[in-house]
Amino acid sequence: MTTPSTPIDKQALWTDRMAAWEVSGLSQPRFCEQNNISYSAFGYWRTRLKNKKSFEQQTKPSLFLPVNVKNHDNNPLTLKINNLHSIDLSPGFDAVLLAQIIQAIHGAA
Repeated sequence: MTTPSTPIDKQALWTDRMAAWEVSGLSQPRFCEQNNISYSAFGYWRTRLKNKKSFEQQTKPSLFLPVNVKNHDNNPLTLKINNLHSIDLSPGFDAVLLAQIIQAIHGAA
């Protein structure tokens, strides 16, 4: 096997080795022994590739778009009746009182 000449080649070689180790079912030391790999180099590359994968996952752009939600809880609702009367209703208004007001308006009309 030729020695990788570029950092990208080294990374590809070690990525392949990690994949081979994962499917081998062997312990790390046993895999290194069988494949004539330095155990310390194996540990170094395992950590490096794991950290790189973790970093790439953290820096992936979100598929969600940011949304600015405005709190409309305090905005009153305006009820218009026959374009003559309007009532501003705030959250938690008294529905019974509103019904009485509407009846009074209709009774006066």
